[in-house]
Amino acid sequence: MYEGMYVCWAVGRGGALAAGWARGGRAALLARAALWARRAARAALAALALLGLVPLMFGLLLELVLVIPLRVPLEQSPVLFVWQDWALGVLYTKIVCALTMMGPDWTMRRAIEKAYRDGIREMDLK
Repeated sequence: MYEGMYVCWAVGRGGALAAGWARGGRAALLARAALWARRAARAALAALALLGLVPLMFGLLLELVLVIPLRVPLEQSPVLFVWQDWALGVLYTKIVCALTMMGPDWTMRRAIEKAYRDGIREMDLK
């Protein structure tokens, strides 16, 4: 029941936004679309890095430095399971972020707080 109301609300809101943008003409509409396309691309790039690459590298580091030397004998070659390494990396990335936020005020903590405060619209990938 509520899903239909959300869809009706989203269509109404989208129509109101489109009507407001259409008053500015085609150039204003295209400029607004280009702005939102750039924001979406930046958000996708940041999401790919923060949700995919960083946890994967963290999980692989943990696997290659700690787990494989203890688990795999020297005569055998290790088998890496990338999804497991990524999942462990997500867990350890969350732990590192929590420890960073609980720790003293330093550059990494300020960067995380700034990214949280700025949100998607004012995202600074530097």
